[in-house]
Amino acid sequence: MEEPGSGSIVSDLREHKTAANRQYNAAIDGLESLILAHACAGVDVESPAYVEGIETAVDAIANRTIP
Repeated sequence: MEEPGSGSIVSDLREHKTAANRQYNAAIDGLESLILAHACAGVDVESPAYVEGIETAVDAIANRTIP
């Protein structure tokens, strides 16, 4: 059985920590965790289709969490 890879992710997607941004930051944390899990599993997270999907997800998060 193969062991999954390991790694870390860094982005500038989080907003400053305020009560209003808590939901947004939590959703971004979840999305980043998914991206990292995909990368560790061998998914090409740099492919244009994947990046487009992530951009769409970030837009959706922003549109749903703005107070």
